[in-house]
Amino acid sequence: MRVISRLFMIIFGAILLGGCVTPYTPEIRESVEIMVINGVITDQEGVQYIQVSRTSPIGHDEGLLHVSNCIVEVQDNKDHIYHFLESSPGIYACQMTAQDLVAGTDYMLTVTTENGKQYYSGVEKLLPSPPIDDILWEQTDKPGTNPNRNTQGVQFFVATDATGEYAKSYRWELEETWEYHSTFQTWAYYDGSIKLGEFPSDTIQNCWRTLRINDFYTYSTRHLTSDHITKLPINHVSDETDRLTITYSLLVKQYSLSETAYDFWKNLEGQSKQTGELYATQPSGIFGNIRSLENPEETVLGYFSASSITEKRILVQPSIEAQTSSSCTPYGLDDATLMAFLGDIGPSLYPVFLFYIDGSPPIYDYVDQHCFDCRMSGGTLERPDYWQ
Repeated sequence: MRVISRLFMIIFGAILLGGCVTPYTPEIRESVEIMVINGVITDQEGVQYIQVSRTSPIGHDEGLLHVSNCIVEVQDNKDHIYHFLESSPGIYACQMTAQDLVAGTDYMLTVTTENGKQYYSGVEKLLPSPPIDDILWEQTDKPGTNPNRNTQGVQFFVATDATGEYAKSYRWELEETWEYHSTFQTWAYYDGSIKLGEFPSDTIQNCWRTLRINDFYTYSTRHLTSDHITKLPINHVSDETDRLTITYSLLVKQYSLSETAYDFWKNLEGQSKQTGELYATQPSGIFGNIRSLENPEETVLGYFSASSITEKRILVQPSIEAQTSSSCTPYGLDDATLMAFLGDIGPSLYPVFLFYIDGSPPIYDYVDQHCFDCRMSGGTLERPDYWQ
């Protein structure tokens, strides 16, 4: 069971770089190193990437091992061959133009390792993706981690019309950005002595942080009577973080999928969203469309696909206060203890910002520095161009 769980994480982690699923679990010896080949050709002009790696033996915590010095090629049904060169260990890149990335084109990947072993993918067609019609949101009130109170939050939905010649199967990837402010302004600071009011008080208080959301979502209309995707639930954000306090933005990227690619991603999504232990029940094997030319029975992980991408962004201001405990509590140091504490801080860490209350005499105290400098919580001071 631990072997399968580890393989799942390998597939999921590697394939985010960029055949039908067989429902069985293979017997994999702990000493075996398994090839993992992942890549996606998109209709976005620019550099495309293929990743070639292998697993480390079970019991070794080395993660994926890069496979270098491979010959990596993608061939289309117009007799064009695109040569991917190694740009970093195990990562192969090729610059492709819009003329190389036309909807309706078929692509196939071949990889030849340094020792002459050859691997090939199934043929993947680049299917068109329609514009995203809308990203919708609703405020929610439901049980959370605290049994004594419900959590407030926002549920997002995506709507797409795939009628006509568009692909019938899709995968969505999400990226979130939110604005947050530090708890205190920088009225007082220490740089060998305590100073007041000389440091601009708002320059490091407002930040924006962007993260890729690990979850992904899939949907297909191929067995439905309508190709309208009207209100598919995607990301949910709760008040157990500070994301919804000011302004929150969600970027939705929509990838068209072939039928076999959809089957692969749907199976992967199902495995990742099992409740409780990741593999509380016996999993299906998660196998892609990569095969060994010399040994068709060899286990190879990963998937090569072709996708058109459309995207849409939404900004919301639900003004939902974060229900998290604050770590911005003054230390409660008296004047003598505070000065001794500050004296032990080296100049390389100056300025040291201080909690301050105006009065006669004024009150100073130490507070953890992320309470003043929002960058210390992972964000940047640069306001995104799309921010309102």
